[in-house]
Amino acid sequence: MKTALIINPQSGGGRTLRLWPQLEPMIRHFLPDATPLWTEQIGHACTLAQQAAFEGADLVIAVGGDGTLNEVVNGLMRHQSEAIRTKTPDLGLFPQGTGGDFRRSLGLDPTPASYLQRLAQPRTRNLDIGNLRFLDHEGTPTQRYFVNVASVGLGGLVDQQIQHTRSSNAQRAYLAASLHALRDNVLAPLHIEIAAPHAPTTRTQQQLHSRNLAICNARFFGGGMQIAPHARPDDGLFDVVNFAHPSRLHLIPLLPSLYEGKHLTRAHVQSFRAADLHITLADPDLADRVLLDVDGEALGRLPLRVEMIPSALRLRL
Repeated sequence: MKTALIINPQSGGGRTLRLWPQLEPMIRHFLPDATPLWTEQIGHACTLAQQAAFEGADLVIAVGGDGTLNEVVNGLMRHQSEAIRTKTPDLGLFPQGTGGDFRRSLGLDPTPASYLQRLAQPRTRNLDIGNLRFLDHEGTPTQRYFVNVASVGLGGLVDQQIQHTRSSNAQRAYLAASLHALRDNVLAPLHIEIAAPHAPTTRTQQQLHSRNLAICNARFFGGGMQIAPHARPDDGLFDVVNFAHPSRLHLIPLLPSLYEGKHLTRAHVQSFRAADLHITLADPDLADRVLLDVDGEALGRLPLRVEMIPSALRLRL
C-alpha cells in the first residue's frame, strides 16, 4: 500500500459518504495506488493512520474535517515515536468537513481537483506539531498531539455546546455554540510558565486572567475565525492569544474583528510567542468551567503542558 485514504464518512454532515461515487473516480485518476480506509468511530482514524504507516504507506491522507486531520496526525506521530526502521509517511489533506480551518491557514483552493493535483506531486513542506499533556475529564493524565489550535477556557465550553448545535454552516454553528457557552464562561486566574522563544532554558512566570487562552500553530479556528493572524505552522513557535475581558458581554462586539483578524490591537487582548508553556489554574473550584479545546474537541482540563515539535511531519502540498 503506497497511499492510504483515511475517510470519515460522517464528515461534512455525511456529505463525504454521499459524494463518494463522484469523488472516487477523480481520486483514482490522480492517485491510482490509493487504498480507502473508512473510519467507524471516534479515534479510529488515529488507529488506521498508525497501522498504514507501519505497513509501509508513503502517503496518508486525511479525508474529512479538522477532527479527522487531528486523529491522522496523532496516528502518524505515534508511529514516529515507536518506529525504529520504518519512515513515517507524508501527511496529506483532502478537506471534506464543514469548518476547514487548517485548509484556510494553508491558503488552499477549496476544490477537490486542486487538492488531488497537489497530493499527486512529490513536493512537501515541514509541519510543526504541538504536544499536549493534560488531565482528561476523569482526571487521568493524558497525552495528545495537535496541528491547529488548542485553547483553554471558552473554547472547551463551546466544544461541549456545538455537539448539540444542528447546522451545516460552520460559522453559524460555532457562533450559536459560543453564545450558549458564554453563560458558563469565567475570567479564570492562570499561572503560566513560558520558555523564551529562542532561549528554551530561560523560563519566565506570568500570572494572568483569561476567558480564553489560544495556543495557535495555525491562523484559523471556529469555522473561519482568524484567531492568530501571524501564525505559521512551520516556524517552530506558537502564537498565544489571551482574551482577558472583564465582562462576558465585552466578547460579543469582538466577534467581527476575529473573523477579520483585527482583534490583536483591541483592549484586553494580549499576544505573545512561545515554544513551551506550562499552564495551571489558580482556583481549583473553577476546574469544570475552564476546559480544553484541542483542534475542535473538548478533551480535558488543566494543568496543561504544551511543547512545540518543530518540523515533526512532512505535509504533501
